[in-house]
Amino acid sequence: MGGRPRNPASRSADAELERLKPGDVVAVIDLDHFKRVNDTYGHAAGDRALCALADHLHSSMRGPDSAYRIGGEEFLVVLPGASRSGLAVVRRLHDRWRAQKRVATFSAGVAIVSPGESAHAAVARADGALYQAKHEGRDRVALDASPDDPGA
Repeated sequence: MGGRPRNPASRSADAELERLKPGDVVAVIDLDHFKRVNDTYGHAAGDRALCALADHLHSSMRGPDSAYRIGGEEFLVVLPGASRSGLAVVRRLHDRWRAQKRVATFSAGVAIVSPGESAHAAVARADGALYQAKHEGRDRVALDASPDDPGA
């Protein structure tokens, strides 16, 4: 993912990332087998799945939390001040999505921003955890646990 939102129009995501502080949580969420959804059910179904996931994320968040589509079927979630509870928040998002029996599951990678860490590095760690979740079979949430994570 390269650590930054791919969508150049996503200035609000860039601004959100610039405000990251130690203890904030970033998560990268990706719909599993999205190409298969498009190929099997058509692009309109894929678009509906993306909209449904965006709605799911936005309707499940606290006031300070935010979610952004950052390209393709990937979303960035920022949970200010969530620290270790951020992992539980993303797991709840995942479990509630799965319970709805949607056309596609999602995988997520989570990272807690460490002291002195750049936004780019934190998002890159979350992206790495996403790839770990995909490698372990998809439809799951993985944490990149840095030894410098606050509350570790």
